[in-house]
Amino acid sequence: MVVSSYDDPCPARMFSVDGVESDFDHVTFPVKTYKIDVSMCTYVESKNTL
Repeated sequence: MVVSSYDDPCPARMFSVDGVESDFDHVTFPVKTYKIDVSMCTYVESKNTL
């Protein structure tokens, strides 16, 4: 599962079904803290894209 975050330098977090958090490999996010309603993400299943 991927969730968006706020007030955090990483705009999204990834969790396994067991609740284990993991990093995105090979993805560089801007070095910035996002406020609520500024950073959002959506997974498009048909394109396997976040």
